[in-house]
Amino acid sequence: MTAKRNALLCIRSESSPERCHLLESSGYAVSTADTEENALALVASLRPDAVILEYSADSVVARAAKEIAPEVLVVMIVNTLDLPASALDSVDALVANYDGPQFLLETLHYLLKVKPGQNRPETRPKAQAVRQRHGPGTLPNMAE
Repeated sequence: MTAKRNALLCIRSESSPERCHLLESSGYAVSTADTEENALALVASLRPDAVILEYSADSVVARAAKEIAPEVLVVMIVNTLDLPASALDSVDALVANYDGPQFLLETLHYLLKVKPGQNRPETRPKAQAVRQRHGPGTLPNMAE
């Protein structure tokens, strides 16, 4: 049985293609939207595990996404932490642009309770005991 991959919705901006690619290469099932209207339609139809979007003063996507699907996690990418309280009402996590895409990935792992590589079954090693793989006495400093 194959484990379900976590589904994400990235709302694209000029700086988001590398983020979306990183999330896809990390095993997430990534859908993208270019407009707020498309994003909300996808939230309603796909019910992703998380929505990743950039902060903009007129953005209503976070609030509208929570109204459509209260269980969806909203991760907002910001340039500053000096935001109005109203912008944070429906946000589950903030990731600063200067933290880089790896921090976004780690934040998603934490929020979704995903272990790194969990979404990629092809990268999981087959479970074998250390002794089975290496044989007795082949590992240094191991008591027999």
